[in-house]
Amino acid sequence: MYSLLIVDDERWVRQGLRTTIDWQAEGVEVLGDAEDGEEALAFLDTQVPDIIITDIKMPRMDGLAFIEAVKARQLLCKFIIISGYSEFSYAQKAMRFGVADYVLKPIEETQVLEVVRQCIAQIQRENHEQDEIAQMSARMRESLPLARQQYVETMLLNESASNERNVKLWDQLHFRLDPNHLQVMIMKVYDWGPHAENAKDHYALRRAIGNFAKAEFAQVADVSMLTCPLDHCGDADLALLHSPASQEIGQAAMETFIKACRTYLGIGINVGMSRNCDITKLHAAFREAVQASEDALYVHERGNRNRFVELAMDFTAKHFTEPLTMNQVAEHLYLNPSYFSKLFHEKTGETFSKYLIRLRTSKAKELLKMTTLKIYEVAEQVGYQDFRHFVKLFKEQEGMTPAQYRDVGKK
Repeated sequence: MYSLLIVDDERWVRQGLRTTIDWQAEGVEVLGDAEDGEEALAFLDTQVPDIIITDIKMPRMDGLAFIEAVKARQLLCKFIIISGYSEFSYAQKAMRFGVADYVLKPIEETQVLEVVRQCIAQIQRENHEQDEIAQMSARMRESLPLARQQYVETMLLNESASNERNVKLWDQLHFRLDPNHLQVMIMKVYDWGPHAENAKDHYALRRAIGNFAKAEFAQVADVSMLTCPLDHCGDADLALLHSPASQEIGQAAMETFIKACRTYLGIGINVGMSRNCDITKLHAAFREAVQASEDALYVHERGNRNRFVELAMDFTAKHFTEPLTMNQVAEHLYLNPSYFSKLFHEKTGETFSKYLIRLRTSKAKELLKMTTLKIYEVAEQVGYQDFRHFVKLFKEQEGMTPAQYRDVGKK
């Protein structure tokens, strides 16, 4: 059975929520209701519900202030907020406070039930994670390194993990980091280069990046580090946890590391760093590092996309007489072919294959006008070994065959 508290300054709303829904059939017990945030906080002194449904606009203490006060007490309640269309900006702000969902007025029973069921499902998942942590603690002596990694991954990825029981595990796992002085660095691979198609390589590379990071950063800063490969996280491929000393890891060191990953591992990565935090804020620090990584990637890509296309065009201009392919150009730039294809089309408005045909056709036109080379010789000069294929593409581009084009030029 899960428990529920209803907070709203309108009595008819509180009564409606209590009586129109068969809460018992949903496995939910309504512990009580309150007309504003202050009354609800007093209620929480005696009972802590699993789920709280609260209005945004209320007298004395509104919904946002109430949520902040509950968060400050570190109570693990799931919040559902009630909001009117005119208060939508408040609802968006509340979502940043970790609110599970919101219900717009006028309130519909089916919508309330849907979001409550979602909260229950989330609570069940978190309880399952807590059970896993308990099992992990029991297995700690059998595999301490693995237990450390699983513990850190859980603390980073799950907000609910920062409770008193899990915090105590920090000392039991014998970390060499200061739990009150931590930073989270995340690394996200945006281009797997030659390893793009092999998922097994990704698994090994995440660990290689971690070892590489510890070796590289140890040269520039006196810091203790713990790496945590993230094999099933869409936001990051690796997390690196460290306790900053007097000499911290700077932007220059991160840029050097990013370049080294491209040079020696053949992959493109992006890095994000959180601010200082303590162990109870690891999840928030992880999200902050992810956001920093995404912001940096946007700036990086915006500044380098044009350069990538310029380099691709330069390479193509030098090698178009050879049997050149898009994959060869992408490999030259250490880019994933699909990523390069999308990038090239975005910046030029045409596919790479069409660009290459257009370039070769332009060069062929020059040769047809300026030389007496035979048609098949012109084809070879611009990268086509198949004479018929060259004639077909030329006609598609110019509306006439190479021979006709030459004849027109003579008139």
